Amino acid sequence: MTLACEKLGERLFEARDRAGFTLRELGQRSGVSWSSISAIEKGRQSATVETIERLAIALNVRPAWLAFGEGRGRRRVTQPELQLTEE
Repeated sequence: MTLACEKLGERLFEARDRAGFTLRELGQRSGVSWSSISAIEKGRQSATVETIERLAIALNVRPAWLAFGEGRGRRRVTQPELQLTEE
């Protein structure tokens, strides 16, 4: 299943910009090629559910928000996900 949507590209760009990632950085974090990310952002390529999930995890946003604009964008970090370091 693939999702093609101009708004998907807009939300992807917004989330990437907010996270401060370049296309290459997001590609490395998500395992999705930077050229595919660019094409999705520009509406020239659709995205599979798996791709959306990988991007959402890397960007710390909810997959439903990224795909459909549903709910709030940012995921809550739960206590086990926090990594505290001692100084």
